[in-house]
Amino acid sequence: MTVGNFTNFFKDMDQDEQIEALLRSTKKLEKEVRKLKGEDVQMSQVFNSIIGRDCTITVDYEELDCKITDADEEWVKILVYGKKGNTEKLIRIESIDQVDNIR
Repeated sequence: MTVGNFTNFFKDMDQDEQIEALLRSTKKLEKEVRKLKGEDVQMSQVFNSIIGRDCTITVDYEELDCKITDADEEWVKILVYGKKGNTEKLIRIESIDQVDNIR
């Protein structure tokens, strides 16, 4: 996408959408820099080591109390605990901001 196209793309978005798009782009760039520096920790290995354990995952500023049920190189399968019942979700590893309270 050229700079001109990116500017036109932004004109059609409200401020919150623009911020979210920039945050996603920044996250991708940071990941590429870590790869180039050789600092890329294989998060899939981390998630594979906590399969079957409960934790709190933060995705796009939303905290999810869940259990890790499966993981591969790109995706994590979780069981999200909710008041109306439990829900299974697939989440891209790169979209996960934080993992806390591993129990």
